Amino acid sequence: MASSMRSLFSDHGRYVESFRRFLNHSTEHQCMLEFMDKTLPGIIARIGDTKSEIKVLSIGGGAGMNNMFLKFVFHFKRHAV
Repeated sequence: MASSMRSLFSDHGRYVESFRRFLNHSTEHQCMLEFMDKTLPGIIARIGDTKSEIKVLSIGGGAGMNNMFLKFVFHFKRHAV
């Protein structure tokens, strides 16, 4: 029996719509943004106290918006010390 579910990989528009619905009904994305905004800067500052260099690897970061935010946090915290 053939599956009635369509693949999201073969239909980009359907994938985007599904992801938008996920964001509207999930707190995962909001929790991640809140962590990056409120908790992560303190963690980065503490790491910066003991390290002269911090290396970051991002895999599957999506459209890059979180990467840009993290770059800002790293830059701001490193130069605020």
